[in-house]
Amino acid sequence: MFSGCTGLRLNNDSVYNTYPLLSYPVPFINNEWVCNIRFANTLNSLEEMFSGCRTLTGNDFTMVMLLLHDGITNLVKTFLNCSGADAIIKYDLFRHCPNVTNISSFCEGAGIKGGIYSRMPDYNSNDTTTYGTFDFIRNL
Repeated sequence: MFSGCTGLRLNNDSVYNTYPLLSYPVPFINNEWVCNIRFANTLNSLEEMFSGCRTLTGNDFTMVMLLLHDGITNLVKTFLNCSGADAIIKYDLFRHCPNVTNISSFCEGAGIKGGIYSRMPDYNSNDTTTYGTFDFIRNL
């Protein structure tokens, strides 16, 4: 959809500093300068949706990840070469899209930092803070 849009930003940093967007669920903000992007429940693929969008930020990346839902199955090349997306991977990156089956080149060439989390030694299926990054997407 936005593949190759080299100047695309979802929101300026001032929006993310003013509103608590980076929490789930992402609230609708009644402000004409805010991008309130939403993904329909029928959407199942974000393949190459933001590929090559070098000006997306880490906050934009986090916002998109919080908007995913259990109908999403394909994240192939979603953030390919989004070099401005300087987000830090969190243990629950895929929490909201548990039915994903393919993440090939999901964020290849992006500015994503951090590591992949392993399941905690005190793993408890009722405590998602003990999950590893890929425990959330068991169909992968």
